[in-house]
Amino acid sequence: MKILNLVFVGLVAIFFTACSTKPKCDDDEVVKLVKDIVYESGAVGDKLSAAIMQGQIPNITMDQYTRGLINVGEVAQKSNITLNSYEDFKKFDVSKLNENGLKSFNLLKDTIKNFYKTKPYTTMTTDDSDPKITYCKAKLFKDANTLEYSAQYTNDGKLYVEVAR
Repeated sequence: MKILNLVFVGLVAIFFTACSTKPKCDDDEVVKLVKDIVYESGAVGDKLSAAIMQGQIPNITMDQYTRGLINVGEVAQKSNITLNSYEDFKKFDVSKLNENGLKSFNLLKDTIKNFYKTKPYTTMTTDDSDPKITYCKAKLFKDANTLEYSAQYTNDGKLYVEVAR
């Protein structure tokens, strides 16, 4: 009888956990969507460019990086490929890139990989009063600006994240 009660309590706990009415700021899926939005805005590439200009990245100048990105863009366009996600970078055929293109491509690919792999430096809920929407702030890296975003489930159960601009 004790085992039956324990199983029942476990099932009830799982049911209530799975039926959460709103997501948390640091849920993996929420953070991934926030990162997707930040990536699509070009902020990752801008941060990398700034690091190169400041001499923080060894063995590449801004001129080499820029010429390399031009080469990557040309090859991508000829191949009818977009580099809108890290998944696209993994599938890209680098054999057609010149030396600067390969160097820039690998640097950008590694930067994006690390961007997605790294857990946020901080996340916090800023307003929890809405029964469906969670309002959040996060720093994706220690030296990054704070992002504000909201997360909620749509009527069909999908996750919706909006990052404040």
